[in-house]
Amino acid sequence: MNFFKEQELARQRLARFNYLFMTTVLLTAIFPSVIMQLYYLHHRWSKDPSMINLHFFLGSPIFWILLLFFTLLILGFAWWKKRELGDGGDHVALMMGGKRLSEIRDQESFKVLQNIVEEMSIAAGIIPPQIYILMSEENINAFAAGKTINDAVIGVSIGCLKKLNRDELQGVVAHEIGHIVNGDMKLNIDIISLLHGLMGIFYLGRAMVRSSSSRGSGKEKSNPLIGFPIMLIGLSGYFIGTLLRFAISRDQEFAADARAVQFTRNPLGIGGALKKILAGVENFKIDSTKGAEVAHMWFYYPRSIFFATHPPIETRISKILPSFKFNDFKRKEKRLMTESLEKGVSDALVSPFYDFSINSEINIHKDSLLEKEAILFFETIASHNKSNPDLNLDFMRQMNILLSRLRNLNKDKINALLEKLKAIVKSDSRLTSRELLCFALFKEVLLPKEVLLPKERVRRIKIDLKKIENEIQLMMSFLAKVSSDSPQFQKESFDKGISTLFPNKQLILKSSYSTQDVLRSFEACQALPPLEKEKLIKAVSIVLDHQKSFNFNGELVKKVLAEIMGIPHTEV
Repeated sequence: MNFFKEQELARQRLARFNYLFMTTVLLTAIFPSVIMQLYYLHHRWSKDPSMINLHFFLGSPIFWILLLFFTLLILGFAWWKKRELGDGGDHVALMMGGKRLSEIRDQESFKVLQNIVEEMSIAAGIIPPQIYILMSEENINAFAAGKTINDAVIGVSIGCLKKLNRDELQGVVAHEIGHIVNGDMKLNIDIISLLHGLMGIFYLGRAMVRSSSSRGSGKEKSNPLIGFPIMLIGLSGYFIGTLLRFAISRDQEFAADARAVQFTRNPLGIGGALKKILAGVENFKIDSTKGAEVAHMWFYYPRSIFFATHPPIETRISKILPSFKFNDFKRKEKRLMTESLEKGVSDALVSPFYDFSINSEINIHKDSLLEKEAILFFETIASHNKSNPDLNLDFMRQMNILLSRLRNLNKDKINALLEKLKAIVKSDSRLTSRELLCFALFKEVLLPKEVLLPKERVRRIKIDLKKIENEIQLMMSFLAKVSSDSPQFQKESFDKGISTLFPNKQLILKSSYSTQDVLRSFEACQALPPLEKEKLIKAVSIVLDHQKSFNFNGELVKKVLAEIMGIPHTEV
């Protein structure tokens, strides 16, 4: 599977959903506006039915005011929900009853899970996501949530750890990492927000009904019947939006299953987990009170009569394991598997004596050790020891696991740590590419976008390569200069890289720039669409493949730069 194409497909799904959603919003806003127009202008002031025509609505300022009000009401509810989900995956995980693994006292009971998440993240080329345990979910389930690849979380039910063997758990985790890599997370959060917005009309209608029923019986009492159709319209809009959500979700599941096979190279893992769900599907339930709201984010959500957030399990298994026959499974395998699940899996991956309590003293000690590890890491990469000019590519694994664990620190500690790391980078006059790139990656992953200064924050608008030409020129100049000591080779590699992006332009190799300018150029490139990022990475490869410096590892630079831009480093 091609990462950039999958990301582009995710963007297209989001654009298609937004278009259909805005159509639904408009229709959902028009109908209550018509009802209110009829009630207030016709019912109260006129008894002449001939007045009701197209001009009656379009020519009335009251209709347009009502339409604007209802539209803003829907968008306001959606904005409020998105703001509530502003903390990304952590907020979703807590909302669903998860507990962060790093805060659990008895972490050794979950060591296998942590190892699997790190293994699958390495296979996918991403920073390992934070892990949450869903303590109340006794069935096999999991989810992934977040705004970007670099701030993702994975939630795993306690049922996964009790009922799956290692290969099957690996398949489930790989499936969720597939959602992360495919770019499904942002779409999922947008869907939750937009559907909540559509319910705003329902809430207004309900408030009108309650308001009318709470008044006296006087002549001026509001007609409660006006609230009921508005409630019905709100539910209808939500119903249509939900159908859109389910159609998109089913498409996502097949792509994530394919990623699971790709990352594990073992179709029996994800296939076996789905078989166990199929064996116990009659008793399957979600205990989370927010389960239905995030149905499309689960590994599996039980089908209802009217809706299905996921494709049929037997269809998913058939795509993964072509030899699977549903009728044979029902006759032979299902009964044995059900009995096994009832008894408990012999190689269950969690201790029956796990302890979910939190030990703050242990956490404080762990935070201190993590900070020391990060400082030592930066002191190592800032070293200019000729005997060790490069850190080999195992360094990517070490750095990503360290970054994943550093995300457990609170914001104050992260800010203080970044200041210490910046001081290490600036401690001498030589700023190498790996120092700057690693600091940029640490800043991108650890520092919340909300706390960046306005001048450091890049507006996340729809952009392409041409709109950030100056930033690309600066970044390519930096990469050309650090990859060679020869001005001739620097210009040659710069020109070759730029010509692939802007064939008809002659850009000049910049001779001077500040560290902050380079960091901002990296951040600007993060906002590029997936296929534009693919072009940029290819151009970067052309520049770095002309390396002529002994103290330089072009492959390492490409991989770190890819992660800064939210691209799995396995894709470069």
